[in-house]
Amino acid sequence: MGDDVRTTFDFSEVFTVAARHVLRRISSRDLRLSFDHRGPLAIIEGEAVAMRRSLHRMLFGAIDELESGHVALEAQTHLTPSGHYHVDVKATGSGVLATQGVLSTVIARLKLTQQRELAEQAEQPRLRRASGDCPITGARIDFEGSPSAGMLLRAHWALSDARPVQDTPAVPDAHGSVAWIIDDRDAASSLLMPRLQRLGWATVRFASRAEAARRLRSPNGAGEHPSLLIVIESQDTPPLALRALREQLPASTECIYGVVPGSPSLIRRNDFDGFKVLVRPFSPAQLRRLTAGAATASERASCSMPQLLGATQRRALVMVVDDDDVSRRVTATMARALGFDVVTACDGEEAVEQCERMHPAAVLMDLDLPSMDGIRVAQRLRELERAGALAPCIIVAVAADGSEQARLTSAVAGMDGYLTKPLSTSSLGTELHRLCAGCVAPA
Repeated sequence: MGDDVRTTFDFSEVFTVAARHVLRRISSRDLRLSFDHRGPLAIIEGEAVAMRRSLHRMLFGAIDELESGHVALEAQTHLTPSGHYHVDVKATGSGVLATQGVLSTVIARLKLTQQRELAEQAEQPRLRRASGDCPITGARIDFEGSPSAGMLLRAHWALSDARPVQDTPAVPDAHGSVAWIIDDRDAASSLLMPRLQRLGWATVRFASRAEAARRLRSPNGAGEHPSLLIVIESQDTPPLALRALREQLPASTECIYGVVPGSPSLIRRNDFDGFKVLVRPFSPAQLRRLTAGAATASERASCSMPQLLGATQRRALVMVVDDDDVSRRVTATMARALGFDVVTACDGEEAVEQCERMHPAAVLMDLDLPSMDGIRVAQRLRELERAGALAPCIIVAVAADGSEQARLTSAVAGMDGYLTKPLSTSSLGTELHRLCAGCVAPA
């Protein structure tokens, strides 16, 4: 769908999905991510694809400015009486900053202008400031960074032509119900805990599953059971261990397993009996739904979720890229049977052009293409995403070669998944479900 198509969408969902794409990209790097959204939720009318491109461009600029460390993505929204929606997003990075050369490249890619009095110091490890406007949405962007202090990238969107479609629903309150979070790295829970606290939860964090189990068995913890348990996926949380932990809790406890985008756990949900498997970070609407379960009956009646009040709902769009006519048609038929809308391309150049125009949720990429092979196409699409010319998408390699080297090469090129030919509807559906879960934004 093109940028100029106006739809109704929930900004908080668009922001959450953008953060999930970031989390997917940093999973192999020494970077940790936390996430927060403050302010009213509103269904707004506008160009959702343009907002996605603008957000992705900014957020990927932020993670490219860090070699390692922690990045916090936070949004603050404000709805005026006249129905205008103002959004402030900031990405705060701590840790090892990228080299001065990389910073200069990112600043140039974001089309920011460095302050003149600091320009001569660009190659020195000192404070750098730059600012400019996003060419896609006009958002004001400001950057500050130094090796000693970290970096801060801020953006402000004044959506003066946006309006609420319906009133924001009542916010549920957990009234002090207890929520436990098991997170062995602290990054996911650092902002999740205050998000829950704002919804009325009393939160307790455990650094390991064993620590939570000991709390349940201890005399001081006798009778102390959380109403909500959130376990962040790690090597310490295999299915059997989680099942044992679940058995120590009453049936009324809501149990959530928070996983990274594309996690294999998403296609093994039956292994996590008693847990709902959800992609991180959790959206504001998801936390409200969890909180509504702890609210009184009268509160639950007034806590309908905003995406049910008017957000445009469309089937996800999948692009099939293959120069073989039969293979292209068969794969497209499979994708349609799985419930996706489908467009096709017969070579790399057409795929790039179609992606820039249609902004698909996922691309099924044949690797053996004429002129521009699938690896080069994937690299080009990722470059366009970083520049903001393309909304983020899932890319799945499709090839006859099932070797580990071929899989590694595709992953390095930026592909998210790998399927070997001949395809089956089952294997295609499993891979698309794993990769697209939680990562398909409003059109």
